Amino acid sequence: MQASFEAEARAKVEALKSKKKLEQDIVELESAVDNANRGRAEADKVIKKLQQQVKDVEAVRCYNNNFYNNNTQHLTLNLHRRDSTTLDRIPCTSYLSRFTVCSSVTYG
Repeated sequence: MQASFEAEARAKVEALKSKKKLEQDIVELESAVDNANRGRAEADKVIKKLQQQVKDVEAVRCYNNNFYNNNTQHLTLNLHRRDSTTLDRIPCTSYLSRFTVCSSVTYG
């Protein structure tokens, strides 16, 4: 009978040790999850900032391309519209009035 009490006591001690170890593991895992969530949130902020920068750069690139293309067209039109006898240029519309907005850029 005494041996069974001792065996039961040892089993209880082992169960308590296991319980404490599992509780400690849970605390460590919760801490790891919290750290991972903070890291993910920070990464999300960086990603949003970079996405906005890409949109801004794309808008500037598009503006510059349109400006260059329209300016080139304007100069070409002026050269082709010269009167062959007097070499006077015929006025043409401002290239800014023909400026087109890049349709690939979205804001929001």
